[in-house]
Amino acid sequence: MTIDRRQHEEHVRSCLDAGADVALMDEFRWFLRYRPETQRPGGRHFLFVGMNPSNAVRFAQCADGGDPTTGLVRDFLSQLEQPGYRDAAGIAGPVAGATLINLIPLVQGTSGKVRERWAALPGDDREWALALTLDLAKEFIAGADVTVAMWGSGGGWKTPPARAFRELFAAHPERTVLAARNGGGTPMHIKQYSALPWKGAPLEPFPFKDAR
Repeated sequence: MTIDRRQHEEHVRSCLDAGADVALMDEFRWFLRYRPETQRPGGRHFLFVGMNPSNAVRFAQCADGGDPTTGLVRDFLSQLEQPGYRDAAGIAGPVAGATLINLIPLVQGTSGKVRERWAALPGDDREWALALTLDLAKEFIAGADVTVAMWGSGGGWKTPPARAFRELFAAHPERTVLAARNGGGTPMHIKQYSALPWKGAPLEPFPFKDAR
């Protein structure tokens, strides 16, 4: 499959300019956005960075066009707004909105299929996709009060995009970037089947010293 880079770039820009909640074209999902219907004073904007998209077309619960990850993040945002939320990171309070992007923007279902499809892309297409994703990240991080890295393990084929994002975050120390720590020093993905979003691991400044 030949990627029409210009068409993708124009589509992404038109979605941004129109304030769209999703930029989805062919097998690429470039971003998802969530904005509460009611805006409360002092609300924070969040940016979440995952590894690769699932099948969500809305930043919502599964029944409303989302997927497990978007549903868990929405639950987390709701928890932040609840009185008495245990907030070691100092980010509790009203939520003005959230954006979700991914290191590798391919929609392929499983991690194995993403790896196969990513490897099948010509190297210059992989470089282009990562560059466009980084450009989006720079734009979104500039408008985010809090960025949460949550792409899970970052070794092997995931290393180049994970490294690029760590370098991006390190270049913007003025921004609040947080993550929960995996045992291997990578940013933990938000967890299913747990009463706490990251199994109780605290969100702490990212990049970690030993991040991969």
